[in-house]
Amino acid sequence: MEDERRREIGLFRYVLIRPVLELGLSRAQRGRLVRAIAEAEHLGPDGRLVRVGRSTLDDWIRAYREGGFEALVPQPRVVALRTPAGVLELALRLKRERPERTGAQVHQIMLAGGERPLTVRTLQTHFARAGLNVRADGPEGVSSSV
Repeated sequence: MEDERRREIGLFRYVLIRPVLELGLSRAQRGRLVRAIAEAEHLGPDGRLVRVGRSTLDDWIRAYREGGFEALVPQPRVVALRTPAGVLELALRLKRERPERTGAQVHQIMLAGGERPLTVRTLQTHFARAGLNVRADGPEGVSSSV
């Protein structure tokens, strides 16, 4: 998730809990406010109407009190690659060597070389992430013909 998008989500969360953060509110008043927020639909950061559960609001309030606005901004996900680095590097090297090669062609080359390659679709996804999804005829796209 890009930084701007994550900050929009943090801002959405802050706007929802802001009334509850007012000083001088009693516990009962805070409880009523949180329940009212949870019962209503809100325009989410992506433009869709969403409802936020009370326990989620409580989590956001607690996070804000402990860490300020930054605590409301979701952290980027860190997902370990399930693909062995050597296999992925070989696939990218084959694609860079001849950019007109399709994911299916790279897959076949890797099979012929004794490698246990990724699926064609996974290869195509990695090529797109690496900016290698340009076909020989120029337009961007993912081709899968052999």
